[in-house]
Amino acid sequence: MVAGLVNAGQLTFGFGGFDLPPAHWITPDGTHHGYDAEVATELGKRLGVNVVWVQKDWDKFRSSCDNGEVDAIFVGQAITDKRKTYIDFSVPYGEFDECLLVKADSPIKNDAEALRGMRIGAITDSTNMTLGENWDRQLGGTGKGSVVKLVGFDGATDDVLGDMVKAMDKGETDGVIDDEIAFPKYIDTGKYRAVLSTHTRQIWALAFSKSRGASVQPGPVDVRTACDKVLTGMIEDGTMATLWKKWFGEGNQSWASAFGAKPVPEWFKVDKKRANRKGLVTPGTITYGCFGAPVVPINYFDEDGNRVGYESAVGEEIARRLGVKARWIQKDWDKFRDAVDNREVDCILIGQAITEYRLGFFDFSKPYGCFDECLLVHIDSTISKVEDLRGKTIGAISNSTNIALGERWDKELGGTGKGSVVTLRGFDGATADVLGDMVAAMDAGETQGVIDDEIAFPKYIDTGKYKAVLSTATQHRWALAFSKAQRAVNSTVLAAVNSAMSDMISDGTFEALWSKWFGPENKAWVSQFGAKPPASIIAKP
Repeated sequence: MVAGLVNAGQLTFGFGGFDLPPAHWITPDGTHHGYDAEVATELGKRLGVNVVWVQKDWDKFRSSCDNGEVDAIFVGQAITDKRKTYIDFSVPYGEFDECLLVKADSPIKNDAEALRGMRIGAITDSTNMTLGENWDRQLGGTGKGSVVKLVGFDGATDDVLGDMVKAMDKGETDGVIDDEIAFPKYIDTGKYRAVLSTHTRQIWALAFSKSRGASVQPGPVDVRTACDKVLTGMIEDGTMATLWKKWFGEGNQSWASAFGAKPVPEWFKVDKKRANRKGLVTPGTITYGCFGAPVVPINYFDEDGNRVGYESAVGEEIARRLGVKARWIQKDWDKFRDAVDNREVDCILIGQAITEYRLGFFDFSKPYGCFDECLLVHIDSTISKVEDLRGKTIGAISNSTNIALGERWDKELGGTGKGSVVTLRGFDGATADVLGDMVAAMDAGETQGVIDDEIAFPKYIDTGKYKAVLSTATQHRWALAFSKAQRAVNSTVLAAVNSAMSDMISDGTFEALWSKWFGPENKAWVSQFGAKPPASIIAKP
């Protein structure tokens, strides 16, 4: 029995209404065809319910889910950070790239330079509009349409794609950005062509309301969990790969002639058995334990409420390659071990350096970075060298690599390594913000400095009240931390995570992410600690 359905005995999907072959279209007799339609039909069959399609305008997708008019949206819903603030996404069912549709006689070829001064249409607040903003930046613009003129369409009709193409036909725009999947029917007319295909790998999934999901009365199996379980089964038994080959492989000549046969997404390939779902805490989702307080630039929320940063990007990319969703759950520092041991989370993804102490209870993944340490002090502090630490009280997290650095400094000054020369105050992390607690203790005069990895301090240095001193090249290797006690259950997940991380090293993904957050692109970081080259452990061979 599936609980929480809008209408008992049927799965109600909202869709755009306009034809998108080969993903979804309707013949005059009312029959639904295409990849989306066949995935949905199989989904309903395995759940033992009928599938009902309800047309909704693009700008009404969210409200129709929130108001209980449909169970989920099943058309073109790429997983984005913004959408995740109000949508619970299912296990992904597709991976699509983007391109630009232009008229057959357009001067625009496969070179973004030709877009200077051109007017380009895209759905407002979409991944497609984001691509247009990226092209604008690529050409030296602000990303807001200063070089490439970006025309937003709000989707307040039953055919926003048709509206954008009509605007191009009238000369109001020079092209339309959308996922490649949107354009075959236009290309087939001979009046249009696709250019600037961009390998953005947009991940599409069923979109369920986050607010309505929280209000549905609990039952044996809620609708989203039930859909996740079935979609996972369809991946594992090869059904998804078969459908993908049918609609996007050599078998579909119309599609192949326009965009080439698309290989089966890595996470559909049964032989890889990525992220064996039996080992995940929640099927179809990898659950990361993380720190509650923002740590810029590794894991924090931007002004729009999106989780961003280096660790966030690493976690999301691992999940994407496993074909599952990423979920983040805040845990106090001193509860990290309990969280994995009790299977509240699959692993910890925040600041877990590999140490002999932690190896006693954690199984670590491949490292995703190497970080150095330093001492945070008040801006007017006279501490600038280790000798200045004599008689000072320094804070650090108990049983951490940071307290170990304090012990090392104590020994350098002739102490026992237990705080006989430099008084070391350990913080147990029994709050949501142990870093904030340590800085507050320094502000209260209880300590004269705080040891942590350099990565912890940019937000404090940015206030102008603090500075970093005694930077030490300890190069601690950070990794995802899994429960050693639960090894019999989670070993398959750890193996899949390591496989995905190896691929991320080989294809240069890790280098690109590192450069974004710790290289010249991040001026705030560079001004404080300098551009950091990627460690050899994550560098592309």
